[in-house]
Amino acid sequence: MVGSGQSGAQIAEDLIDCKRNVWLAVSKCGRRPRTYRGKDSSWWNHKMGLFDKTINDVPFKDRWKCSAHTSGAKGGHDINLMDLASQGLNLCGSIKNCSSEKIVFNDDLFHNLKFSDDSAISWSKNVDNFILENKLDAILDKITPDNRINSKKILSPKSISFAKSIKSIIWSTGFRFNYNWINFKVVDNKGFPIQKRGITKHKGFYFMGLQWMHSSKSAQFIGVAEDAEFIANDIISKK
Repeated sequence: MVGSGQSGAQIAEDLIDCKRNVWLAVSKCGRRPRTYRGKDSSWWNHKMGLFDKTINDVPFKDRWKCSAHTSGAKGGHDINLMDLASQGLNLCGSIKNCSSEKIVFNDDLFHNLKFSDDSAISWSKNVDNFILENKLDAILDKITPDNRINSKKILSPKSISFAKSIKSIIWSTGFRFNYNWINFKVVDNKGFPIQKRGITKHKGFYFMGLQWMHSSKSAQFIGVAEDAEFIANDIISKK
């Protein structure tokens, strides 16, 4: 498995559940608990206004960070790569380069795992502060550093040679927009749609469901209705 964002981590977990022998190249991605202080973590994110942040609040370069590890499967649960490692998942550093014969890894496994753990702790402290500032009633809870993440114990192989036993490589490294099939200019020089809240300069041509189209929830079910209403009103106003 190459790529350990939210999707990559979830796929790795599914494969481990199926008793597959899996190697995961770990990139720098945070994690957050499924529940904390009596509420789902997404409930806290919504309550703290994180879903309402718009492109005016978040710099362009900060909009494309990987989604934190968590899962809604099996009723919802945490995903911690160290837990999966204890179940048999083999962890490696991020990919440095690869050929038809082998994959070479960067020496960053410990730092990437620590980044994930630190992200969970930082997120929980933000929730704690929010509860305190707003005088909310919430059960006590605390996330502490994972003692298994030790620089002397976390070791990544330098490379893996391809053997006949390796049947599949899954690339979970995201995707990019491609609107070449549209016959007029709708993207900027970086390939991103030229639009404002889904509205383009071309009459009758709109975008919907884009990540960070307007807010952090534009590509999620929780934000689609709000964006759709804005576009519908624009269509009606131009009749």
